[in-house]
Amino acid sequence: MSVGFLQQERLLAEAFARSPVAKLVVSLRAETPGEVVEANAAFHRLVGRDPNQVVGGFWPAMCAEADRPAVAALLDSMGRPDAAPATIAHTLQRPDGTAVRVSGGVVAVRDASGTAYAVAEIVENRDAPAGTLRETERLRTTAAENATLLERSRAAVRALAKEQQATLAAVEQLVRSEQRFASVFEHGPIAKIVVGLRAGDLGRIIHTNPAFHAIFGHPTSKVGGLHMADLVIDGRDGSLAQALAALANGEDHGGAREVQLRRADGRLVTVSAHTSVIEDDAGPQVAVIQFLDVTAERAAADAIQRQVERLRITLDLQRDVTAAAADRDATLRVVADRAIDVFAGADAAGVVLVEGSQLRCLAASGNLAGAAGAVIPATGTFTALALATGGSAACPDTSTDDRVDGEACARLGVHSAITAALHAGSEVIGSLTVTAGRAHAFDDTDEQHLALLADSLSAALRHADDAARNAESEQRLRAQFTNSAVGQIICELDGTLLAVNPAYSRLVGHPAADLIGRTDRGMVHPDDAAGREERLGALMSGHQDFYTVEGRLLHLSGRWVDVEATVSLVREPDGRPKYILAAIVDVTDRRTAERARDLAAEELAVRNDELEAANRLKFDIVGMLGHEIGNPLSSIRGYAEVLVDDWDTIDEARRSRSIGAIARQASRLDEIVRDILAMVTIDAGVLTADRHPLSVHDELRPALAATGNEHLTIDGPDATVLASRGHLQQILTNLFSNAGKYGGGVTAVRVATTGDRRVRVHVADNGPGVPEEFKNRLFERLSRAARDAGTVGGTGLGLYIVRGLARANHGDVGYEPGPDGGSVFTLTLEAWEG
Repeated sequence: MSVGFLQQERLLAEAFARSPVAKLVVSLRAETPGEVVEANAAFHRLVGRDPNQVVGGFWPAMCAEADRPAVAALLDSMGRPDAAPATIAHTLQRPDGTAVRVSGGVVAVRDASGTAYAVAEIVENRDAPAGTLRETERLRTTAAENATLLERSRAAVRALAKEQQATLAAVEQLVRSEQRFASVFEHGPIAKIVVGLRAGDLGRIIHTNPAFHAIFGHPTSKVGGLHMADLVIDGRDGSLAQALAALANGEDHGGAREVQLRRADGRLVTVSAHTSVIEDDAGPQVAVIQFLDVTAERAAADAIQRQVERLRITLDLQRDVTAAAADRDATLRVVADRAIDVFAGADAAGVVLVEGSQLRCLAASGNLAGAAGAVIPATGTFTALALATGGSAACPDTSTDDRVDGEACARLGVHSAITAALHAGSEVIGSLTVTAGRAHAFDDTDEQHLALLADSLSAALRHADDAARNAESEQRLRAQFTNSAVGQIICELDGTLLAVNPAYSRLVGHPAADLIGRTDRGMVHPDDAAGREERLGALMSGHQDFYTVEGRLLHLSGRWVDVEATVSLVREPDGRPKYILAAIVDVTDRRTAERARDLAAEELAVRNDELEAANRLKFDIVGMLGHEIGNPLSSIRGYAEVLVDDWDTIDEARRSRSIGAIARQASRLDEIVRDILAMVTIDAGVLTADRHPLSVHDELRPALAATGNEHLTIDGPDATVLASRGHLQQILTNLFSNAGKYGGGVTAVRVATTGDRRVRVHVADNGPGVPEEFKNRLFERLSRAARDAGTVGGTGLGLYIVRGLARANHGDVGYEPGPDGGSVFTLTLEAWEG
C-alpha cells in the first residue's frame, strides 16, 4: 500500500503541526522590546499559559525574577544590526509558581520592511541520571576517605609492632589483607589520578591507575611529569590555576561534573569527573579525581538529538510554508527567515526568482538581509549555478572556488554556500541559497536537505499545479524520507504499516516489502507493550501531541534492538485522527554505555563495602590490642625493672614471684597472639581440620584438669567423634575457661548422642547468664558484653574462635540459658560409626 505525494506531503506537514520544541517570536522594536508576537503550542505548555496570555505579553515577564535582567539584556543585544545567534539558559515562571529550567538558542531576523525580531527555541532541562551520579560520587568519595583511614591505621599498627614483636605476624597479615583490598580499588574499571595541592606539587599528577592510561593514552613512564594542564583544554590560562587554588585553600571541597579533557594524541574525551579532597593536619594535601568515560554516550545522544531536531524544524517549516502558500510574498519570507534554523552552520539565506533575463532577490535574512530587492546577474554567480543545472550545488570555500565572485562574497561575509533550484513544472524559476561566514560549514546531507526545502518552496509557489509537476517534488520528498538516518514509519490507526523508510528496514532487518501491510506488535518486546493503548488514547483524544518511549524491537536475526520512538498523529482537516507517524532511533550504544556505567558503580559500591569492613575490623583489633597488650606489657616492664635494679637486694622468694609474674603475663601475650592468628585463619577461609576418631571422655578429662575442674564427674555414656584433637582440646579448654571467668566455674558436663549421628557435649555453669541484648552478638569476633568489659579481661575472640574451630570439624557451638539460671554451651560434633 502506498501514499500519494499530496497525501504524504500533508501527512508530514500535519504530523508535526504541533512541534514538541517550544518556539516563540519576540519583537525587538524600541517601542515594544520583548513583546511576544507569536508562540507555538509547545511554548504555551512549557510556560503554563493560554495563547491569549502569551501573545501580546512580554517574554522577560514570564521568566523568574532573577533571570529577567539577563533576558532583557540579551534581547537588547539581539536588536543590534550585527547581532549573532546566541544561546540562553534561564528559568520560566508559570502562573502557579512552578519554576521550569530551560535552555536553547536565539537568533535575530528582519522582515522585508527591516523590522527586527528575535526567534527563540527552548527546551526543558532534565537531569535524569543525577541521582545515580551523586550516589556514585558518594561511594567514590567514601572510598577515598577510607583509603586515607587505612593508611593512618597502618601507622598505628606499626607503632604497636615496635612495642611488642610477638604481635608482628598478626599485624602483617592484616596489612596484607588491607593491601589486597587497596589493590582491587586501584585496578578497578574507573580511571583515577591523585593530584598534588601543596606548593611545588600544585596541579602535578603524582599517581594514576591503568584505567587512566587506557582512557587518556599517556604512557605510564610519563606519570611523574604530567600536570593537570596536560589534560584540561584551557589548561594554560588562569581558570585551571584558580580551580587548583580553590581546592588547595579549602574553598572548594570537590564534587562531580561533566567535562571535556584532552588525550595524549590531542583528541577530546568527555568524562564524568568526581573530585575528592584529602586533608591532613596542615589542610588539603591531595585531590583524588575519578573519571568515567561518557564520550560514546554523549556523542550518540548528541547525534540523535541533532537528527531529530533537524527533522522537527524541517517539518515545522514545511507546515508554515503550507500555511502561507496562498500569499506568495509571505511564503518567500517564511522560507528565507526559517531556512537559517535548519542548518547549524548557516547565518544567512535568500530566495532568488527569474525576472526575464535577470534575477531578483525577493526575500533574504541574516547577513544577506540587505540584499532583498537587489538585481543579480543571471550568469557568472554562484546562485546562477543551480539555475543552469536545475539541481543543487555547493561551494565549500568561496576564496578558492572560481565559479563564484570571490570579492563580492568577501564583502558580504560569505565564505561557504549551498544552493538549490526552484521549479515550476519542468521550468527552473529561481533558487534557494543558504550561506555561512566560515568555510566548509555544510556537508552533503545539508545539500540534500536544502534540495528538500527548495522542493517544498516550489510546491508552495505552484500551489495549484497539476500532478505532473508534483511528481518531481514527490521524488525529492521521498528521497529525504528514504535517505534519513532515523527510522520512520507511517501506520494506519490500527497499527498497519503503510510506509517504512530504509533506515527502519535496516533497524529490524526486514525488507520494506515484507513490512508493509503488517503491524509491529509481534516485533515489540512483550515487557514494553504495557501502557501502549493508554499512550495512543492520549494522542487520539488530543491530550498529547506526541510521546517518546524507549523499548526493544525484534530483529530478523532474533536479537533485540534498543530503540527510542517518538510517536505523533496526522489529523484530518476537521481534527479527526488519520495516520500514526513514528521516528525510531537505535539507542543500543547509549544503553550499553549506561549499563556499563551502572555496572561500574555497583562494583565500586561492593569494593567500598569491603574496604569499610576491613577498616572497621582493623580499628576493632587495634583498640583491643591497645588495651589487652598494654596491661601485660606494663606488668612485665614493672617486674623486669625491679629485678634489674634490685636483684642483689631482694630475696629469692621475691625473685621467684617476679619471674613467675613475668612468665604469666608473657603467656597472656602469647595467648592473645594465638587468638588473633586463629581469627585471621578463620576469616581467610583456610582453616582445615585433620579429623580422627576420638573418645569424648578421654578428651574431656585433660581439658578439665588443665582448667582446675578435675573434680567434676562426666555425665552420660562415652561416645566417639570425628575431630582434630588439637582443635577439640582448644574448644573444650575455652568453654571451661569462659565458665570460670564469667559463670563462677563449670558446674556440670554432660555427653549425649542424638539420632542424627551427632554427639553433643553440654557445659553448664550457675553464673548470671548472657545479657539478653548481647545474645545475638555472642559468637561475633571482638564482641564483649558491656556488663563484663570493665571487670573481666579478654579479647572478645574466644567464642568466635570456638565456633570457627567447631565448624571446621563439621560441627557447631550454641548457647541456651540454663533451666535454673546460668548458661549452657553445647558443642555438637559428628559421631564416628566405624
